[in-house]
Amino acid sequence: MPGPSTVDPPAKGTRVATLPQADVTRNPVPMSEGGGEAYAVRLSDPAGRPVSGAQVSLLFRMADGTLLDVPFASGAEPGTYHATVPPLDPTPVDLRIRVVTSDKRVEIPLTP
Repeated sequence: MPGPSTVDPPAKGTRVATLPQADVTRNPVPMSEGGGEAYAVRLSDPAGRPVSGAQVSLLFRMADGTLLDVPFASGAEPGTYHATVPPLDPTPVDLRIRVVTSDKRVEIPLTP
């Protein structure tokens, strides 16, 4: 079993004293546009201020142990991030969003 992965924190961005709050949305992408799912994340600190400069990614673990790491792009608004994932076969058995800020790293489990 591989050891824990290491992620270098971003060089700049909002420093967060506590873990950021993450509002995650997931919507199907029409088959006419290739299918899959579109994900959006809005990060905020406990006071509701946007958390910018984070590294955000989707981690998919398949039944055979394969790990797929899909990075999010920064959105137009501060603290927003987005990614589109094509249809996956087989269906993942574990799905998480990883958020790395200047001093914190958290993984948020989602229903695959």
